[in-house]
Amino acid sequence: MGGLRPRWWWLLWYLWWVTAEFPWIAVGLAFSFGLYGLVKKGLGQMPALTRLTLETLWVTPLAVGLLIWIALTDGLVVTSEGAGLIVLMSLAEW
Repeated sequence: MGGLRPRWWWLLWYLWWVTAEFPWIAVGLAFSFGLYGLVKKGLGQMPALTRLTLETLWVTPLAVGLLIWIALTDGLVVTSEGAGLIVLMSLAEW
């Protein structure tokens, strides 16, 4: 049941050949879904709220790290407006 089926391998090779670029997004999505399934299976049988809490605790450092990396490479637009906008956006749903 694991791994890609042959038709998906052919699709990846086709995308690589047609675009002359490696399909990073497709491969990244495949690996992220696979990793998520592996982590979810590893958590075993537990209540839904506990599982959601553990998944959130696992993903939060990755998301914060990604935001910091994007901010350091001048890719985060919201920080260009100052700290006031960040605070307002953070409190918008409360």
